[in-house]
Amino acid sequence: MEVSYLDLFLTFLKIGILLFGGGYGGIGVMYSILVDSKRWISEEEFLRLLAIAESTPGPIALNSATWIGYRLGGIPGSLIATTAIALPPYLVILGIVYLIGPYLEHWIAKAIFRGVNAAIVALILYAFIRLLRSTVIKEGFGRPRGARSIHSRANPAIPEARPRLRYSGGRARRPSAFASHLDAGLQACIGCKDRLH
Repeated sequence: MEVSYLDLFLTFLKIGILLFGGGYGGIGVMYSILVDSKRWISEEEFLRLLAIAESTPGPIALNSATWIGYRLGGIPGSLIATTAIALPPYLVILGIVYLIGPYLEHWIAKAIFRGVNAAIVALILYAFIRLLRSTVIKEGFGRPRGARSIHSRANPAIPEARPRLRYSGGRARRPSAFASHLDAGLQACIGCKDRLH
């Protein structure tokens, strides 16, 4: 999908403005804007990019913006998305330090920050429930789709190499992307351990 650099910048600037509570608080915001509203990436792709962003060093919001920006606009898109998501928090912290730093001990300021803390907890909980619904509850854990490719290259005779459908609620389903990647990693480790003994 073609996305203009201006649209990419404005979208990630909006995410950066709404990003309270760090990256984990912003996952739900990113999901709702990028997957639900804009439909720039699919849910499965969002989860894959989130897993990559979480496994690389640095804040998850910046890493997610970098990977999603790269996916949508290459290296320039990556730089634009990363800059746009980092700009609002940077300006807010700069404003707090220079403008309202002396007034932070006032009871009104303390009450505002207590309210923001409660909102942050709600955002993180929302992101957790969204990801839980899309990975565990919706599809369930099961044998991964990727396990076949991992095991079949090493030894096609391994029984775990065959794909398996999970029986759930009266119909067979494929496992979710998150469960697939998690189980594939575990199966690869088990396969390596078995070959060593």
